[in-house]
Amino acid sequence: MILYREREQGCERGHCGSTALNRDFGKLGPSACWIGLGQSQCPKSPYFIPLVHVRDLRDARLPDVGQTTVELLNRFEPDPDVLLREISAHIDDNILDWISRADYGSRADEHMVALRQIRDTGTFPADMTWCPMEALELTRWTEPEEREGQPRSTFEHWARAFSCAAILRAEHEPYNYLYNDGCTCSTVIQLIWSLRLLPMDFRSQAASHLAWLILHSDPEGRNDQVRVYGAGLLWFALQIDPVVPDATLISLAKWIVRRADELDWKPTAGGWSGLREMVLNCQKRAAWELLGCELGNLDLSGRSSDLQVWTNLIGEQLVG
Repeated sequence: MILYREREQGCERGHCGSTALNRDFGKLGPSACWIGLGQSQCPKSPYFIPLVHVRDLRDARLPDVGQTTVELLNRFEPDPDVLLREISAHIDDNILDWISRADYGSRADEHMVALRQIRDTGTFPADMTWCPMEALELTRWTEPEEREGQPRSTFEHWARAFSCAAILRAEHEPYNYLYNDGCTCSTVIQLIWSLRLLPMDFRSQAASHLAWLILHSDPEGRNDQVRVYGAGLLWFALQIDPVVPDATLISLAKWIVRRADELDWKPTAGGWSGLREMVLNCQKRAAWELLGCELGNLDLSGRSSDLQVWTNLIGEQLVG
């Protein structure tokens, strides 16, 4: 069978609506619409383009059997502190001083003391609601500019990467910082882009940390942050060394799509997939869309066709 990707929301010939998908393949959710129907049902529709040969649409869509979410995530060696610890090793007082002044210099000395504690010990102050979280969150929103002829200042990306990693760590046990609710999507994508532009390779550490975050966010419950962590985990896991087996990455991709659709698919509001809803509701929407393009540009020529399908599927859902 050849799978087809939908060009537009619907097909005027009636070949590719959700009704047909549900009738022929069961209620698989919106992500089935992103793959489309087989050649036999829509051979000439301008609304579809060939994607890839696969054995069976059901095999491409259904989750793996006999593997728990915990078993899957444990393959990425989950670790709560490794990313922040590794980034902190490259953070000097000049970077901390810059972060401490993010709130127009207000309480910079107090911020600096708390920031040094995070960098030097990997722990947070007992009272961290304002110092240092206000400075970290403001730094999270920064967009590094050119500095002394250097495009996309490495200095500011170090500051932003440290801030984002610290925020993500603070949100979970034993600190359980709750005042960043609604901004985790932005925190993760800002972290991804800063890590991508730094001269050090933190992809393995980022994958371990994101896997830990998923495990501690009720991965099969109602916490919609797991789809954010999952998308980030896939991005890093596709590129780390040693290479993650294709079967593991395919299982991860299937889990991401399934959970995203279960958490936030609104067919009455246009039928966007759960991942697309995530992007549309994120303040850093453009950054996620750009990441979707980058997923599609990854060189997976030596990987399995199924992994290429799932990677492209997720990338396209992020782009919209």
